[in-house]
Amino acid sequence: MRKRRTRIQFIAITFAIMAVAMLVAVFVYTFNTRDPGSEILKFAINTNANMFSNISYKTYDSNGKEITLSSEKVTEEEKNNFVFQQMTSNFSLSNGENCSVSADTTKLIKEDKTICEFTGNVKFSTSSGVQLKTEKSVVDFEKKTADGNSDIFVEKDNARLGARNYHLDIENKIAILTGNAHVTSNNHTISCDKMIVCFLGDLKNLSDTKSIKSINAEGNAKLASPNYTLTAKKNILYTAASTVASIVADTRVNLVYKKGKKVFDIKSGHMIAILDKNNRIEEINATNFLTIKTPDAIIKSKKGILKGNKASVFGNVVISGANGDVFGESAVLDIDTGSIAIEKSCGIVSDGKEKQK
Repeated sequence: MRKRRTRIQFIAITFAIMAVAMLVAVFVYTFNTRDPGSEILKFAINTNANMFSNISYKTYDSNGKEITLSSEKVTEEEKNNFVFQQMTSNFSLSNGENCSVSADTTKLIKEDKTICEFTGNVKFSTSSGVQLKTEKSVVDFEKKTADGNSDIFVEKDNARLGARNYHLDIENKIAILTGNAHVTSNNHTISCDKMIVCFLGDLKNLSDTKSIKSINAEGNAKLASPNYTLTAKKNILYTAASTVASIVADTRVNLVYKKGKKVFDIKSGHMIAILDKNNRIEEINATNFLTIKTPDAIIKSKKGILKGNKASVFGNVVISGANGDVFGESAVLDIDTGSIAIEKSCGIVSDGKEKQK
């Protein structure tokens, strides 16, 4: 892995999930500050009217920052249920970033003031370039959650994320995306059935990849980059730390790794990869029956360690090549040259006959 790489798909996930999480934080932040929605509703009730046109409202948060809200029409759909048509709100986060959210229809419930439903062309954008689109989002201000069962699309610079459903939990700092969850950035892609992202710190102030604690891609997980592709039937778990990061892949794990013009196909039941601060693979530990397919041979063993340009395999080693099978307790593969050094050889089998012990 000679080329320095960015944080591959994890940077993409960070920015994209940051956008999704910020959406909920913004909704809670905006409508809970001085409850601008409920003040508009109170005004409508006090004038004995059930409809207003071209509403424009301005208020300020506790820090004196301006919040504006406009709507083409506000109606009382049912008793104490008010609906805003073509609603747009503009505001600033505590980190100074300017944001806006709009929807064809926005429904506020006066009695508890805890539920807000955004429907139709829901769009969220920030001055830093985050763009989020979905068709429906239901926000619970009391629980500080947002849910949607419609497709969600997020874009930030070169990062693009999509999923069919989402659940965002601000209080516990968790985002859950289900149904063809995927993210792509700079030729790096991760996809899975279900994606769970855990954050650190305040979700309203996310600014860099250090805000990500872990990313768990569950069900038919796939991580693809120009230099390698990693797949796992059960899950791929990414965990961040101060100086290093790790990837844990479980069940039917397959890593296709490119080294120059050579391709190495590595399979095992369980795999752990340690990344350095530049996200280059420092070490891979593979267990639960390891198979390494090189351009010249197939190596099978109980487990193995890939570190630098060496792959060491241990336990019931079988090396199959053009001249037959070689058995041993351990062996070392040189990734650069493709040469294999047998340690503690147990014998050679050629054409089904034992040649040497």
